[in-house]
Amino acid sequence: MSAVGRRVELVCRSARLERLRGRAPRYLFIAALAITSLVGVRELISPKKAPTPRVAAVDSDYALEDFAQGFAESYLAYDAARPQVRERALRPYLADELDAGAGFTSPERGSRAVEWVRVAQNQEALAGGRIIVVAAGIAGDSVPSYLAVPLARTSAGAITLTGYPSIVGSPTIARAELVVREEVEDREVLVVTERVVRNYLAGERADLEADLAPDAAVAIPTQHFEVQSVEEVAWAAGPDSGAVLATVSAREEAGGLWTLTYELGVERRRGRVLVSFVETVANAT
Repeated sequence: MSAVGRRVELVCRSARLERLRGRAPRYLFIAALAITSLVGVRELISPKKAPTPRVAAVDSDYALEDFAQGFAESYLAYDAARPQVRERALRPYLADELDAGAGFTSPERGSRAVEWVRVAQNQEALAGGRIIVVAAGIAGDSVPSYLAVPLARTSAGAITLTGYPSIVGSPTIARAELVVREEVEDREVLVVTERVVRNYLAGERADLEADLAPDAAVAIPTQHFEVQSVEEVAWAAGPDSGAVLATVSAREEAGGLWTLTYELGVERRRGRVLVSFVETVANAT
């Protein structure tokens, strides 16, 4: 090919390339518009579901309470004839900064036995961590002793004492009057509530299920009662609260007479009043 031919071919190719370069922004715009349109159509056909909000679980820290009870049982008991027994029992609970007796030097004579322990109160400590108040039954004492145990979790999650315990009084008990609630006047709610409580206490599972919502999970007590009378049916927190409180007089199989109050969830489905729970939610975590 001559030099002139090669020059003409090069010029032609350069012109074609320049036209493509000039049209490139328009091609890119069209491609982006097509992709956006496809995405929009897909969203219309199958829109993304909104993420389900996560509800933070609020659970008691049972490990802290167990630690506090074990500590209190070992801390309050002693035997002057064998002080090493108490120190050995306390050792797993103590931080390095605390002495072997956790601040308590037992008398030189005598002994003290702890018959039982239970958690009486669990509250947040202003200094951080929790204050677990443990009630302890001391052998020979007519009233329990109360020990406040300061606890916290380390950054690794381990339980630790944050200081010395303290002897405290019992939690305050208020002798207040019973809350006055609005009585239920809806005839259907009254009838269903009474029927459910009677079948629930009598252990009549088949009859009970006829008034339960399809997703209700009700655990029937193992002890059976016969309802003598329904004393009151009141709204738990107003007519729109979705729950009622039913107070009944019931006789047990052995003959004892009880006054009992049950909370029932009530709702209307397809024109019927149904019960969604009785007192407790059986499958709650």
